[in-house]
Amino acid sequence: MKLLQNEFDYRTWMTDEFLEYDDSPSSAMSQDELEQELQRLMPLNFPCLVYVAYSGNPNAPERLVFTSRNQVAEWAAAMGLT
Repeated sequence: MKLLQNEFDYRTWMTDEFLEYDDSPSSAMSQDELEQELQRLMPLNFPCLVYVAYSGNPNAPERLVFTSRNQVAEWAAAMGLT
């Protein structure tokens, strides 16, 4: 799980840790493809929490789950932490 404070944190985490993108000529995707993927997967709001959900099926892709500040606040209130 990772706290993403802003779009810069998101882009850094996605390229360096999740996608492990290295701008070399042998990269699996181009800069344009990377940008499209970053835009497609970007959360609606920051800050947020993100974690990678695995299905347990090795043939199924991983999926990113973003949790908004509002959702965390609701959970905190439900646990009596506010």
